[in-house]
Amino acid sequence: RSSDLAKACVISIRYSAVRRQSELKPGDPEPQILDYQTQQQKLLPQLAISYGLHFVSAYLEDFYSKVFNELKMNNFESLPELHALAAGLKALTTEYCTAGIEVCRKACGGHGYSLLSGLPSLYTKLAAACTYEGENTVLYLQTARFLIKGFAAAQQHQDLPSSIIYLSSYSTKKCEGQNKSDFLNPEVYMKAYEHRASRLIKVAANRLQTLMKAGAEQHEAWNSTSVQLVQASMAHCLCIVVNVFVDALKKLEAEPSIQEAIKPLCDLFALHGILTHSGDFLHDGYLSRIQMDTVTAAYLDLLALVRKTAVLLTDAFDFTDEQLNSAIGRYDGNAYQSLFEWAQKAPVNNQVNSAYEKYLKPLLHSTPSKL
Repeated sequence: RSSDLAKACVISIRYSAVRRQSELKPGDPEPQILDYQTQQQKLLPQLAISYGLHFVSAYLEDFYSKVFNELKMNNFESLPELHALAAGLKALTTEYCTAGIEVCRKACGGHGYSLLSGLPSLYTKLAAACTYEGENTVLYLQTARFLIKGFAAAQQHQDLPSSIIYLSSYSTKKCEGQNKSDFLNPEVYMKAYEHRASRLIKVAANRLQTLMKAGAEQHEAWNSTSVQLVQASMAHCLCIVVNVFVDALKKLEAEPSIQEAIKPLCDLFALHGILTHSGDFLHDGYLSRIQMDTVTAAYLDLLALVRKTAVLLTDAFDFTDEQLNSAIGRYDGNAYQSLFEWAQKAPVNNQVNSAYEKYLKPLLHSTPSKL
């Protein structure tokens, strides 16, 4: 549910623009906590993820409609691809959103823990999605079956479904990006994600083949490769989201102002993923240590850039205060006044406790001891 992560981003980023704490520069007024790079590092990648998952949800819905129409014509060719996409993206989306909401909650400190923030309710609502309608590991393994078949077809130079067409162009060439601007080029980071996914799929497929050649039965070999199969499936799904995000960006060419606002989010999503999974990109030398340092520098620049429009980018989701149900995520910014008013209305704060009346009140109102 990308909309739930989007709500968490709206709440936490609005609150971070209201909350002020400490000093960035001695003697200056307390800044908004969103001005701290560490707070940006927590929240802004989650905002980028929510946008990326929004676009991939629309992509999957369109793909479903296309396949549904094909089925009416007795054309079942795209059905396996739809199943692989739906299974893998459901797993990826629920895991990313659940983890992201928790990041947002913790970024709001003690007020994020309060039920009045709206964040605990979002988390508990979404956490179950990692298991219902298919446990995520099982779903990743279903996607992996499609990937292994696709890899075998690529080895035989057969035509591939569009979502795995990158398997036909896998090579051992290294990344050509050198400076920060190179890594803000979608073509550069799309190739990086496709290379990572291709390599991990190849590793899993080769291990399967090696085990079966050594005498293992197919189900035994599959179980003994399942960890690598899940890794390959996750890499493939993340690659899909990056490619869909870039494609959505290209479709905004007729609206350059919107495209300009969204482009840094796309870059941030991609570079955040590279840094999070840096070992995969460094493993075979596709990216060097120096290139990874350049990616880090470009990523930190993006945090400062996205900070400027972060509140506007959350407002763009157009959630009402009623939909957010959050005292600290109000559109008008009156977080503390709202917290106080909501606490006053809470039934527990308007109840008379019999234990207090019987034991504590007499003690508190008794004549104080002369001692």
